[in-house]
Amino acid sequence: MAGFILVIVGLFVPLVGLVGLVLSIVGYRQAKREGLSTGLSLAGIIIGAIATILGTIILLIILGATVSSTSSSSMIQLLSLWA
Repeated sequence: MAGFILVIVGLFVPLVGLVGLVLSIVGYRQAKREGLSTGLSLAGIIIGAIATILGTIILLIILGATVSSTSSSSMIQLLSLWA
């Protein structure tokens, strides 16, 4: 149940979704071993996996667009702000 809730929250906060995915997997294994219902755990796994994949794709697109739109001197200035 906690994994499913975290996956839903993770739709808006990416790292929380990853934690929810892991908890959903653990919950699914425990529920299956004890013969309990696995519905929420399975839903958490499916939603968490889709959200993680889409979040990664969106992040890569944003990073690619940012890197391609900045010139090398702008990139050096940007990196110097982090140091």
